[in-house]
Formats: sequence, structure tokens, C-alpha cells
Amino acid sequence: MTDFITFKGLKHYPVGNAHLQPGTDGLTISNLSTPLDGITIETKRATFFDLQFNPVFIENDTDFGVTFNLTDNSNSFRAMAQWAIAQHLETSVAYLFLNSKLEGEQIMVTGFNAGNNIFQRVFEQTGIPGYNWMIVGVFDLAYNKAELTGIDCRMAMIRDKAGKVIEVTIVKSFRCKGIMTPTSGKSLLRYSNKIRQTQSFAIDSLQIASSLYYPGGLPEEKEGYISQAVITGQGMPALVLTEEYSGR
Repeated sequence: MTDFITFKGLKHYPVGNAHLQPGTDGLTISNLSTPLDGITIETKRATFFDLQFNPVFIENDTDFGVTFNLTDNSNSFRAMAQWAIAQHLETSVAYLFLNSKLEGEQIMVTGFNAGNNIFQRVFEQTGIPGYNWMIVGVFDLAYNKAELTGIDCRMAMIRDKAGKVIEVTIVKSFRCKGIMTPTSGKSLLRYSNKIRQTQSFAIDSLQIASSLYYPGGLPEEKEGYISQAVITGQGMPALVLTEEYSGR
């Protein structure tokens, strides 16, 4: 990789056209001109990673994407969780997309406001061959901007009596204020036409969880931990990181 900047004890690398600049307010990532520009953070093979940043408003064709990568005991590298929020062109809504191929058979989406659980939905995998991205929520931007201020990812493994991993649960959380409709599907047109005909909720955080099961046990060399967080986006002047934590 290219030269890195250490912030909060972790290495940070620019991605694409991004520029990194440390300062008294945090670490600023600028020149986010395409959806492939951003930052890679080395998380030191963690089971939990938390990132806080100055508010990012989803508007004016903003894209904001996150990929969490895993390194296993054989030093193989692969994506373990991936999501993105993007405003749909010519509409006043933004979609929360999830890479469903990295999720379990059931995906639980929970919305919170002031610490209270205000909705919970369980979506089934759609199972369309060759199509990874699944819509799990729609933000109405007509009267309220969606505002992101932080993300985190945690993983938990359950082992059998022999010590083999038989279940891995991944939980992704977002500190995100906005008006959201939880929904499941793949058609953008369907939701842009019907979003205001279904129930929406005012949220300030969101959680997505699912589990992968290994009845025969996950091979030991395939056991792994969160090794990278990759944040990319466009349509925002800059992303200013303020706090981070990575650990087990």
C-alpha cells in the first residue's frame, strides 16, 4: 500500500483520489470525487471496530459505502460485510443497500430512536443468482436529510464442545438520523414510486444483524477477524474522522 497516516493508533491509507490530512479536529479525508475514493483503516484483526466522524449528509447524489474485510488464519483476505447509502437520481429518496451474499439466510434490521427500539424487521435472502445488492431501507429526503455520524461492526463466534466454530454473527450499526422505511427487495422503481405509501420511522441509529452457520464446524484456517474497514464516497466536501476504537 501507499504511505499511511496513524490516527488513534491505527494505520490509515488513502484510496483512489482521496487526500488525508491530520489536524486538531481529527483526520480529514478530502477529494472524494468518485464512489471509489476514500480510506482504508487497518483494524488489527479485531472482533469490534467503532468509527465516529463529523456529520455526513446524504443529499445531492451523495454515495457513502463501507466494506469490512477479514483475514483468516491462513492469511486469506476476503470481504465479510458491505453496505452503501446512495441517493437515487431524479428522486428525493436514498437507498440503503446491503451485499446479501455476505449475509446469512435471515437479515434482522432494527431501528432505534433515543435508545428505544422502534421497529424490527426480519428479511429473507432473495436468492437471485448473480445479484448481490439488496435494498433493506429507504430514506425519505424530501423534508429531512439523512445524517450519518458513525458506524461500527462486531462479530461473535459460537463454538461446539470440540472447539470448532459453528456459528458466526455479524452486527453492523449506523448512527444515522433520518426518516426511514424498512423494506426488502431489489427494484429501485418500485420503492421510488411507493415509498410514501408505507410506514416510515424517525430513527437516530440502525442495526443490521445476521448469522452464518457451519454444522460441521468452520475449518480452523478459515477462522478470521476484522482486519480492514474501507470507507468510500462522493458528493461530500470531506469526511472528518474524530474517534476510533478497535479491539476484541
